[in-house]
Amino acid sequence: MNRTPQDTADIAALPGIKESDLRPCHFCGQPLGIFFYRIALEQAVVDTKAAQRQVGLGMMLGSAALANTMGPNDDIAKIVSTSRHLVCADCAGTLPIIAAHGEDG
Repeated sequence: MNRTPQDTADIAALPGIKESDLRPCHFCGQPLGIFFYRIALEQAVVDTKAAQRQVGLGMMLGSAALANTMGPNDDIAKIVSTSRHLVCADCAGTLPIIAAHGEDG
């Protein structure tokens, strides 16, 4: 959910970050400022056995869409690691993935 300052009139009700978790910007090393981003990066790997089962079921049923509906709905990828970083507003404006997030509305 993309919140703007106007949406946050009751700031006490929003999820928080403790002071001990605040760090300088991951990219430029400068202080964060009033508005900043916390990004979570997840590294994933394809579970080849689950993918092969899904493809095989699709071949047996003659349709990948049907296999998706009728299959066991296994996770095709697994999360290997997760890291969180704090990013100042200036650096966030230069990162296409964060800038695109702001456009989602």
